[in-house]
Amino acid sequence: MKEIIAKKANIWFLLVFLMMGSVAYSQEGFHKINIGADVALPMGDFSDISSVGFGVSGKVYYGIDNEINLIGAIGYLHFTSKDFEDWEGGSYSFNVNMIPVMFGFDYDFGGFYVEPKLGLVFASTKSEGSFMGVSYSETHSSTEFGIGLGGGYRYENFDFGLHYNIVKDLNYLGLRAAYNFNL
Repeated sequence: MKEIIAKKANIWFLLVFLMMGSVAYSQEGFHKINIGADVALPMGDFSDISSVGFGVSGKVYYGIDNEINLIGAIGYLHFTSKDFEDWEGGSYSFNVNMIPVMFGFDYDFGGFYVEPKLGLVFASTKSEGSFMGVSYSETHSSTEFGIGLGGGYRYENFDFGLHYNIVKDLNYLGLRAAYNFNL
């Protein structure tokens, strides 16, 4: 009896596997990954303490049809602080690292596209300074909800994008240049 159940289960797994494979190959949209370089400009109160951020990111595209793609994105951004000197000879610096993990879709308008995303941003901050000869260092980590609104232009395998990310008190405007690889 166990052998019959095991054979039926194997047949069902094989059928499901074949169906999933045929669905994946029958999609009209493109399936790609891209790797890019990012420049991020802090916005709002974040711009008072941080300078321009730099990083790398990657995206995975799953084509639903020729215009709509589901996307998953991950990246790493590092923001350095503006140096602060106070009147008593102390100094202070503040660095921020972010790892955004976002999901969304893009809609293509013949090369141009719009791209809303939602996800989590893992942020860590490190502040260092000295005051009257005493040095200190403090780190803090948090996980924040993030919203990304953006768009861009794809030309052959190149992708150029602009997006605004809302991440609690760490909002930024990002510029991105990437290269697409077919899957």
